[in-house]
Amino acid sequence: MLSTAIRPAIATFFILISQLAQAETILSEDEVLSLISGKTVQGIHLGPNIPFESYFAPDGVALQKRGDQRLEGEWFVDKQGRHCVKWEDKTRKCRVVVRDQDEYREYAINSKTGKREYTLIINKLVEGRPNE
Repeated sequence: MLSTAIRPAIATFFILISQLAQAETILSEDEVLSLISGKTVQGIHLGPNIPFESYFAPDGVALQKRGDQRLEGEWFVDKQGRHCVKWEDKTRKCRVVVRDQDEYREYAINSKTGKREYTLIINKLVEGRPNE
């Protein structure tokens, strides 16, 4: 039988674990499509800390503004729910989209370490292309 001093510690441990598990949700294919298709996404690219604005058209066309730079590409969501984008002459990148309370983030899996690397934070989602 557990001592009365250990029981509260174990209960607290399980409460914390359940809160951590609920804190972040990986979005499904349908959830990612619903989140970004036909919308302008505004956010920050982590690492270089660069603001961006991307429009993801329902037909798969992607348009992005980063400072003075303008990019065009293609986007889709794969069966694992990853948001995939190929900008012009760059390599296609697929990222997992997560919701943590009211914030959305995307991360890639480092092929060498197998660990998550958050690449961007979504600050705002706007229907259509409001700045065009």
